[in-house]
Amino acid sequence: MGSACGEFAQSSKVTAQRREAPSHRTTNFSKLSAICDGAGVGYAAAVMAFWLNVYYIVVLAWAMYYFYNSIAADVPWRGCNNWWNTGRCRSEYDLADEERRCYIDRGSHDHTCKVNSSLYTSPVKEYWEYVHLTAH
Repeated sequence: MGSACGEFAQSSKVTAQRREAPSHRTTNFSKLSAICDGAGVGYAAAVMAFWLNVYYIVVLAWAMYYFYNSIAADVPWRGCNNWWNTGRCRSEYDLADEERRCYIDRGSHDHTCKVNSSLYTSPVKEYWEYVHLTAH
C-alpha cells in the first residue's frame, strides 16, 4: 500500500507518508500523530521491505544451490565416500543391503538381522552438518 501511495504521489513511500501526515493531525489522535509524524511509518515499511527481500533472496539462493546439485550425475550427499564423512556414516541403501544379505544368508525367520540404525548417521545429515553448518 505504501508503495502504491508513493507511486501515486510520484515520490518514495517515505515522502508520500510524510506528506500525508498533516491530514492525520486533525483527527482525535493528535498526540499519536505528533509522536509519529508519518515519516516513521514510511521508514519502517522501507526497512521491512529490505529485510524481507534479503530473506527471500537467501531462500532462493538455497533452492538454486540444491537444484544445481540435484541435477548432477551423482549428488554429493548420496554416499559416505566424501571428505566430510565420518566413520559412523552409513547410507540408508547400505543398511538395507546389509539387512537383505543377512536375511538371504540366515533365512527370513531370523530376527537378528535388523540393523540398529541409531548407531550410524546419514550422509545427508553429515553433508548438512559438516559442509554447510561448519565454518571452514
